[in-house]
Amino acid sequence: HLSLRRQRQMCIRDRLDCLEKIDTASRHLAALVDDVLDMSKIENDKLQLTPQIVSLHSIIFSTLDILQPLAEKKGVLLQRKVNVADCSVYADSRRLQQIMVNLGANAVKFTAKDKKVVLKCDMLEQDDESLLIRFVLEDEGIGIKESNRQCIFEAFNQGGRSTDAFYGGTGLGLAISQKLAHMMGSEIKLVSTFGVGSRFWFDLRLAKASFLQQTLLTCLLYTSPS
Repeated sequence: HLSLRRQRQMCIRDRLDCLEKIDTASRHLAALVDDVLDMSKIENDKLQLTPQIVSLHSIIFSTLDILQPLAEKKGVLLQRKVNVADCSVYADSRRLQQIMVNLGANAVKFTAKDKKVVLKCDMLEQDDESLLIRFVLEDEGIGIKESNRQCIFEAFNQGGRSTDAFYGGTGLGLAISQKLAHMMGSEIKLVSTFGVGSRFWFDLRLAKASFLQQTLLTCLLYTSPS
């Protein structure tokens, strides 16, 4: 009876392992399809930004919620340094989050267990109409050689950091992120030391919702019939 029970337990573990592999493969395939579709839309000018009024902190912390399980699974320490007070801004939250998730997932992927990945947000300037935010992803990963930094944002390129068989990935995430950043009037930049880590960042100017609402109210008042 004991031998039969052990066989059953081994069979259950094998099945669970098989299901986990199928789930991982299906997620990878879905991500690949999404990336290819996004790149196709961008290249053919079919992708449009859809900004709306949204909480700045909700974008930041929902990004961390997505990245946290990835970091925990690999044993990477995910930290945050948010030096911006929450406010309502006018932004395409889905695409802004997509950029940060792509940068963050890459940082986790190329960072070893017990090393650090940090998401930072700093206020660079603000006025009554808008604020300029710097979004930063820093890691203590394998870094990028200087000779490979120019091509890091090209499609299907991982900057010579690895083979797809070892780290996985489509090589489209950074290319899509850079194109989305350009659509938002920004640009992703990086500094990296091979064997030490990398720092990716982009500065984004966001309109304050309060300014837009006041502008709309003023327009309505001046255009309404007397």
